[in-house]
Amino acid sequence: MKQKEKTFKKVFKGDEANARKFADKLQKEGKLDVSIWEIPDYREVLPVHNDKHDFAVIWTEILAQ
Repeated sequence: MKQKEKTFKKVFKGDEANARKFADKLQKEGKLDVSIWEIPDYREVLPVHNDKHDFAVIWTEILAQ
C-alpha cells in the first residue's frame, strides 16, 4: 500500500520565536521534513531596516489511507 504525503505551511508574521516553538512541536510529534524559512521583505529598499521579517514553517505529513 502506497502512502500519501502532503506538505503544509504556516506563516508567522515577524515572530521567529513562535515559528521555532511551532517547529519544535511538530518535530516532537514526528512530522517529516520540518524546516523554518525566513521570508525577506523585498520592499525594503531604503537604508532603514525593519527587523520584523516573516517566517514560514514547512512540514510534511503522511495522510491516512
